[in-house]
Amino acid sequence: MKRLAITIIGLAAALTNARAYSSAPLSYEKDILPLLRTRCLGCHGAGQTQAGLDLRTLGNAIQGGHTGPAIVAGAPEKSLLYKLVATGKMPPGPTKLSAAEVTQIATWIQAGARGASGSAIHWAFRAPVRPPIPQIRNPQSTIPSIRFCSLRFGQSVSRSLHPRTGAR
Repeated sequence: MKRLAITIIGLAAALTNARAYSSAPLSYEKDILPLLRTRCLGCHGAGQTQAGLDLRTLGNAIQGGHTGPAIVAGAPEKSLLYKLVATGKMPPGPTKLSAAEVTQIATWIQAGARGASGSAIHWAFRAPVRPPIPQIRNPQSTIPSIRFCSLRFGQSVSRSLHPRTGAR
């Protein structure tokens, strides 16, 4: 019975620590956000955003608050979030982050501060970028939308939709 209990405890510990030894990169949603939920979102989340800092999403965390960006991807020493938890100034009160938790935040920031999608910033928080107009053989039209359609549906679209005749 003791062997079974020891085996179960050992297996549970191995599974719990497997993430620390795996080569999978840390992500905001899976690794950092659960830590922030327990320690930080009371003051920097829904309902309250002290110092203008909202840590509920990666985009908001990178954007930062009144004092500027909270996270500088690839540079924990320049990241305000890391500086404050490493020095013990945050979270306020007697319960501070453990050394392992601070190291996890530093490792995540050093690795590029990625989210689950692999990007540092969610697509909705990026400025739109105009795609290049495709180059097609023997263009029948100079209108960009017709060039996109020609690329997708073939050259016949550009012949039938000419700027002078229009799409009737």
